[in-house]
Amino acid sequence: MLFKILLDDCWQVECFDNETEAVYGKKPAETIPAKVPGDVHLDLLGAGIISDPYYSLNAEKCQWVSERYWVYKKTFCIDKKHFSGKCNLVFKGLDTYATVFLNGIELGKTANMFIEHRFDVSDLLQVGENEITVRFVPPLEPVSGKDTSNYPSAFDSLRLFNRKMQSSSGWDWAPRILNIGIWRSVELEFYDHGRIKDIFVRTISIDKKYAIINIDVENEFLNFDYNSKIKLLVEIFDADGISVAKKTSRQKIPMPFH
Repeated sequence: MLFKILLDDCWQVECFDNETEAVYGKKPAETIPAKVPGDVHLDLLGAGIISDPYYSLNAEKCQWVSERYWVYKKTFCIDKKHFSGKCNLVFKGLDTYATVFLNGIELGKTANMFIEHRFDVSDLLQVGENEITVRFVPPLEPVSGKDTSNYPSAFDSLRLFNRKMQSSSGWDWAPRILNIGIWRSVELEFYDHGRIKDIFVRTISIDKKYAIINIDVENEFLNFDYNSKIKLLVEIFDADGISVAKKTSRQKIPMPFH
């Protein structure tokens, strides 16, 4: 069974002037409530620290935001009943360069705002209170010093090295606002037997009446007999919610190979 706990509420974000202060937990220059999903600029705007960056020349006045180090924190409680099977801490979107911790233990680093980041925390969760920390560095720091001479581009060549929304570096229709933050939801995902990791759909052929498609389903299994089979049901619905195709198949669970 798959069970999820949404962790979007009750975050706070701290501002540090340099990395040393952020890493060693010095007193932050500022601590404010944080909205998740969201970003630091929205939190600062909500706290009255900056003015609307899309009005007049205010964007120029808040360039300091992307030059600081920002640390998100959240505490949450877990009941003993959830401690079975496997648990992943899932970030749907982190913008962009972050180090993630649970209860002071580093889980990993991120460098791409467009993809989901998933961390196995099965052995790190505690009954009762837990704390998540997400430490962001300025978005241009990891790419500063890159040779951009062979990468001509408009507005800002360094942006090409960032897996980040390119227009945040400034465009002819948008100001330069290098966002930082947890821009999509966060959740704990518990499962006992397995989960669907991803689905890939490819169109083989199509005409006005019919289509042939190929669907690959990537799964993860826990504690399964590798001589057994699983039942896979695929059903396709049209725009009105009417089922137009359905197929069931039984597949042998693949033996893991390392």
